[in-house]
Amino acid sequence: MRRRRGYRPYGFRDDSQSVALSADERFLFFRPDERLTILRLADGARLHQVFPAIEGAEALSFTDEGLFDGGPEASKLALYRLGADVAHAELVSADTVEANGRCPGLREDFFAGRPPRCPGRAAAPPPGP
Repeated sequence: MRRRRGYRPYGFRDDSQSVALSADERFLFFRPDERLTILRLADGARLHQVFPAIEGAEALSFTDEGLFDGGPEASKLALYRLGADVAHAELVSADTVEANGRCPGLREDFFAGRPPRCPGRAAAPPPGP
């Protein structure tokens, strides 16, 4: 099969993409870019992880809704755009936002199949179809 010039299949960064299924077949792991994305097959919930360049540092875990958890080094990677025009708003770090999206235990809740239980936040509804 010949590739058309300038054509790249959607979602693929190179000619291949790493995809793995968990041993219990509950989670799909893949790397669409510099982050690791984990898909919970039961309900379609996604958790993303970014690993700091600091050896031994805890990964930053975050959801599409902006919730995150991780150690101090990882938390520096959590950035938000606030305001009506988020495409052009200034990036601010999570530690400067009063009501940031820190959610201790986010990873544990995700792998247990529970919605995030974040202190001071209402539980998010499960993702729609």
